[in-house]
Amino acid sequence: MLEIFETLKSQSEWGECGLFEAMDDLMEWARVDHDWDTEAWPDGRIVCAECVLTKDDDPVGMGRVIWDSQIEDSLPRIAHICVTPAYRTDFVIESIEAALIESYAEQPIGGDLVKRLDGSALDLADPAGPLQSGQPGAAQLRMI
Repeated sequence: MLEIFETLKSQSEWGECGLFEAMDDLMEWARVDHDWDTEAWPDGRIVCAECVLTKDDDPVGMGRVIWDSQIEDSLPRIAHICVTPAYRTDFVIESIEAALIESYAEQPIGGDLVKRLDGSALDLADPAGPLQSGQPGAAQLRMI
């Protein structure tokens, strides 16, 4: 079974299992989204939400909400979506995106708009926003 873990909230559960090395590895070869990051990580960039997709104990996907706070009017955005080819389906990618949006919505430090993977902006303040965008809303999505 595939399972999504919010890594920023549960890092202690991973201990010394090499999670971050596995996530770096996924970034190298399993990237789904456009490569926004051609330069070094800039000062002011914040990881607002992060999750990893696992099959048993093996990381097979990941994603982040990042916000370039140093850029005026910058929106937090879904980024660094990675999924291994064996699990790369629209459903899995959309599930990762939904988990990230849900996690970010708990503490939207960059504002109530989030730029989705398709480039559209989702308004978290609009109660119908998650429903209109196909997101599960308040549902606790964790296993897929």
